[in-house]
Order: sequence, then structure tokens, then C-alpha cells
Amino acid sequence: MATSGGAGPQEAALKIVGEADDEAARTYIFRGEDHTLGNALRHVLMRQKDVEFCGYSVPHPSEPFVHVRLQTTGAPAREVLDDGLKQLGGICDALAAQLDKAEGLAETRKRSDSQGTAFPGPGRALENARRLADRME
Repeated sequence: MATSGGAGPQEAALKIVGEADDEAARTYIFRGEDHTLGNALRHVLMRQKDVEFCGYSVPHPSEPFVHVRLQTTGAPAREVLDDGLKQLGGICDALAAQLDKAEGLAETRKRSDSQGTAFPGPGRALENARRLADRME
């Protein structure tokens, strides 16, 4: 089996395991990762047309490794993994942008509440409508 990784006392963040002559099947061992990356990456990879099989495992809960097994229909597994990682990064960026926007709206609403200019919730809107109706009578 061919492996690539870091040399020396520190382990590499990524280790690749697989037969050198079969580029369509590889196991990638990510150091310092867990189910969060494993399940998200597996989900993204399984949606790609070139993927025949993708699965992940965390060999032991006390070890910081996740193993991702990728088998393609013939495309080099490295290219498919790169595409999947880019797609997952895009998803994370989009979620971060939505979170930033939501936090910005929450901050704006908080400032408006303190100034008394916030949009009233349904309870306050009903109260205000009743007051207006009373004034018009």
C-alpha cells in the first residue's frame, strides 16, 4: 500500500492510504477531525456523480482521527475529494454569511428596541391597533 504523510515527530494533518495503481479508490485519514467533518464531507461527496461509494469512520473516540473512504466510478479520487472539499467550503461560507446577516439584523433590532423604534411583535401590534381603534371612536 502506498501512503503519504509527514515525516518526523509530528504527524501530518492528512494521510492518504490506497493502492498506487488504483487512483479511483483511496482512504483519507484526517488528523484532528471527528464526526463533524466526516459526516458533512461524506454527504457532499455522495451527491457527486463520479462517486460510487463514500463512508467515514472514527476508529476510536479518544483518538483525533476520521477515516474517509472514497471510491469513484473511474475519476481520480483526489480530484473528486478536492471538488467535495471546495463544495463543502462554499456551503460553510454561505452559512457563515447567513449567520452574520442574522446577527446583524438581531443587533439592529436590539438597538431599535432600546430606542423604541423596533417593529412591534404581534402582541404589541394588537395592543397598538386597539389603542388606535379606541382613539378613533
